Amino acid sequence: MDQFIGGLIAFVVGDYYVTLAVIGLVIALIVAGVRHRWRDGSGWRTILDWWTLFAVGAANLVNFYFHSVLGDFSAEQIGWPQSPFQFELALASLGIGIAAVIAFPRRMGWPAKLIANVPHVVFVLGAGIVHLVDIIATGNMAFGNAGPIFWSDFYLPIATVLVLMLAGLEARRPARAAVGAGESGL
Repeated sequence: MDQFIGGLIAFVVGDYYVTLAVIGLVIALIVAGVRHRWRDGSGWRTILDWWTLFAVGAANLVNFYFHSVLGDFSAEQIGWPQSPFQFELALASLGIGIAAVIAFPRRMGWPAKLIANVPHVVFVLGAGIVHLVDIIATGNMAFGNAGPIFWSDFYLPIATVLVLMLAGLEARRPARAAVGAGESGL
């Protein structure tokens, strides 16, 4: 049992991108259900609101923390030496995270969420490609290089693009009801 709990904690912390995406998705589904967003035609936009806040904003802010304050630990987990580039990565994550938090409120609309999510998709997918090249070139199977985060570097950008597309299609449809049209995603 201790090994299971230890593994679960390692996964939750080790792949905080997935953990935060799931938290955002659960909150979005609750908000969409309570506020009848599926009935009024804004369910996918509600998911996009919360996905942007958690899967993009919070995840990149945590990534900033890990690669700046815990830079030595992060480098060790990835199996790479610590270098000044790690702080550059941290600052890129900080910028993406701040943009996503700013884009979160419903009033910011779909275009703001698109602008906040695109750099995240490029960054995470690019990280996955870099990890794949490292695995092939050096055989680096460190947890932070070839563990759960490796796979999420590919499926989270796909999920983000899917949510963006569905919310964008939904945003183009005429609203079924004016109720909640000006409400925040909060």
